[in-house]
Amino acid sequence: MRQLFFLWLLLVMALAAPGARADDAPTPEELRAEYERATDAFEAGDLERARRLYLEVWQHQPTYDVATNLTGVEFRLGHNVQAVIFARAALDRFPPSEDPKARVQLQSLLEQAEQQVGMATIEAPAGAVISLDGRSLGKAPLQPVPLEPGVHRFTASDGNRTASEEVTVSKGASFTVKLAFGSSGAAPPANGLSSGSAAAARGGRQGESDRARGSKARAVAIVVGGALTAASLGAHIGLRVRTTRLTDDADGLLKQAQWSPGKGDCADLDWEVCADLADALEQRDRAGRWGNVTLGTTIGFGAATMAAIVWPRPHKEQVGIQALPWVATASGGVMLKGQFR
Repeated sequence: MRQLFFLWLLLVMALAAPGARADDAPTPEELRAEYERATDAFEAGDLERARRLYLEVWQHQPTYDVATNLTGVEFRLGHNVQAVIFARAALDRFPPSEDPKARVQLQSLLEQAEQQVGMATIEAPAGAVISLDGRSLGKAPLQPVPLEPGVHRFTASDGNRTASEEVTVSKGASFTVKLAFGSSGAAPPANGLSSGSAAAARGGRQGESDRARGSKARAVAIVVGGALTAASLGAHIGLRVRTTRLTDDADGLLKQAQWSPGKGDCADLDWEVCADLADALEQRDRAGRWGNVTLGTTIGFGAATMAAIVWPRPHKEQVGIQALPWVATASGGVMLKGQFR
């Protein structure tokens, strides 16, 4: 009897004791304390602990504040995919009473994180379950999916049919993955390329477009540089001819006056002869100075034009030639050394 009494007493005590919560969900006070511990860890620089605590709070309380803090933590840790996900969540939950500057900062973080990942737009039948590398993302349609650079596999399933596609992702790339159900599972894209191959093809076309723009810019530089070089050279030749003619005129006046600068003052001559001589000498010196200027511009424009011609090109377009300016007492130009390959 005594044993039965004690068992009955224990049962009554057990029933009277506060029972554990059925779902073990933390109370709001416990979540607040966890959030504050996460914030303290973040301010102390312990990002990994802050991330773990914030994620625990997020599981039970997915609010704007938690998403915002997780965005900053993930971004600082270099977890760019997670930073994109939480930045989107924070922007979706952005409260009307919040400072608009906070939205700008969140958007800036989102854009910076997106530049470090690839963005995949999924085209799949509505309601199909989309998985990435075996992890469910939800049902189509989905927002563009952020991906770390590397190889990934997308799968779409409706329970009976499956479509799968493997993609190679590069940093900053945006592309579309088409998942269509067919008789053999993954339906090939219309162009016959996988998404990875299509991305590579787009990259190739982009490279060709860049090369075409580069070739066009090179051609414009060569044409403009050639025109300026020709104009400057023409001006230099004209000034050289004029300098020679003015020198001959001055020599003629000197012979006529039978005078040289070492024989005294020009004023001792007839004033008309002296004035003509001074004018001829001044024009000769001016033409000579401008001739030197045009010689320098000719060399400069010529060197720039040759640089545009011989600038390193990829593969077979490589040109093995050097442009070396040279200047002599009475002439100058650009010397070419090397050969075209």
